[in-house]
Amino acid sequence: MNKIILIYSVIFFNIYLNAQTTYYVDQNKGDDTNNGIKTSTAFKTIDKATSSVKPGDTISIIGVYANSSYSASFSYTNNHDPHLWHKENSIKINDLNGTSTGYITIKAFDNNTILKGDGDNILRIINSSYLRIEDFNIEGEVPNIPLSTANALQFVYIDVDNTKDPNDPLASEILYRDQDCISNCTAGAVVDGEIYTDISKINVNRPSYIDTRGVFFKQG
Repeated sequence: MNKIILIYSVIFFNIYLNAQTTYYVDQNKGDDTNNGIKTSTAFKTIDKATSSVKPGDTISIIGVYANSSYSASFSYTNNHDPHLWHKENSIKINDLNGTSTGYITIKAFDNNTILKGDGDNILRIINSSYLRIEDFNIEGEVPNIPLSTANALQFVYIDVDNTKDPNDPLASEILYRDQDCISNCTAGAVVDGEIYTDISKINVNRPSYIDTRGVFFKQG
């Protein structure tokens, strides 16, 4: 009888050690006060999920997930609108590490899961290891940006070192690569043979709204 109990206990203990948990994230219906372990009790943010997972666990993202100020109806008005420069990440994962025998998986819940963004990066992963990223549809704003807006912003930049708030620059801090072009100049337009301002030695930011990266990985 004791032997049976001992064997049962060892089996149960091994199952417990190898148990894996799936945490659900639903930006639209979730809540970070939930436990995250069912679709009905999903977390709201990826940050809450990444602070909960252990090697071997899974994060499953439900529905549309976007950066905090994302607006599908955004309309360009002027080049110092802070929405153009906010540099947000839809999902930022930093220092998240599985193991060689226990990868952490981050995946789409189903085909309706879409990562969207109009900031710096839609999916940014830095200083992390042993992750699996699976099945995501990633959508930027290119189809939603009118040609007139793209033309208005194509030469716009700021010198970060001389801008009070790079995420909300003043109109006087906005610069243009073609503002002092040397020859064959047509302001705000691309012209063959035109020579533009050299900005190679300047700490430059472009409007993140038209410069969003879909996926960005960096180690170290």
